[in-house]
Amino acid sequence: MAIRFRTYILDDSGRLKRVPRRISEGLVFGDDAIPEYAGTRQRVIEVVVENEDGRPARILDAKGCFWTFDHRGCIDKDLEKSAWAAMQFAFEGEKGSRGKIVDLRPELKRKAFQNEHRWEVSSEDLDRVAADLWPNLVDSPEVTVVKGKAPRRPALSHDARDAIREIMGKISDIGSSLEDLSEHALKGLAFEARRLATAYPIEGGPIWAVVAGEADRYREIKARRRTGRGRWYACLTLFMEEEDKHVIREIDCIEVLCTTREEAVEAVRKLLVENAHRVSDKIRIETDVFSELEHVPRDLDDRLSDHDQSGQSEAL
Repeated sequence: MAIRFRTYILDDSGRLKRVPRRISEGLVFGDDAIPEYAGTRQRVIEVVVENEDGRPARILDAKGCFWTFDHRGCIDKDLEKSAWAAMQFAFEGEKGSRGKIVDLRPELKRKAFQNEHRWEVSSEDLDRVAADLWPNLVDSPEVTVVKGKAPRRPALSHDARDAIREIMGKISDIGSSLEDLSEHALKGLAFEARRLATAYPIEGGPIWAVVAGEADRYREIKARRRTGRGRWYACLTLFMEEEDKHVIREIDCIEVLCTTREEAVEAVRKLLVENAHRVSDKIRIETDVFSELEHVPRDLDDRLSDHDQSGQSEAL
């Protein structure tokens, strides 16, 4: 069993358009745009699908939300604003009076937020989604696919994928070596790496230049951990235990960008309360707070999986 997510835009003309996985993720992280929707607000259906043997078996959940596109056709800034707005009021009532008077303002704010950012998916809408999932079983108008602005990545061969994994392992070793060094040691290492990049411009010069840049980054990360300066992320990740108990799979990740480390800590607490009901004997939660310099939009394995079997990720 595998869980997959599909995203559809139900535009003002009533057309249902599928948003490929690479485009939806690009939109969330600000790496892609849909110019045809620039300056508009569109209804979106987010669907959770259970797959068996690589094919959709059943719809587990479907919810309606809104995407507000800016003048470029991007949505990442609006998503950040709505996520932070939800965090600010979600548990405001916890700080209220402990007396007999009940403060209804937090609940009213929640309802107002739901009305502004959520909409109910109808059975007719689900039928159209089902027609896209099982085109041979349901008779319905064809669902078209939206086009993003970012160029589509070329297919990655198995040999190239293996080479990338091998190289990535070596890069991870470099990162581990740098992470163990002090700020003072990193300063000296960066200086020496730049000297080697100049001394050996052909044999490893560009690589030494990158090592110098990474040393500077790790040094700044350590400084931010020590001082708390800069912007920070609050992160909550849910993991599911597969039937094979040795396999743990990430099923959801929520990240909130905050202006201070203290705000990020508070945001993590709120995320824990908001998602506590999702914990079960097979699902666990992990949280983290880290500086924006440590933020990685997507895991490498997820990036590489986009290239598995030509066209497979596009279908998702």
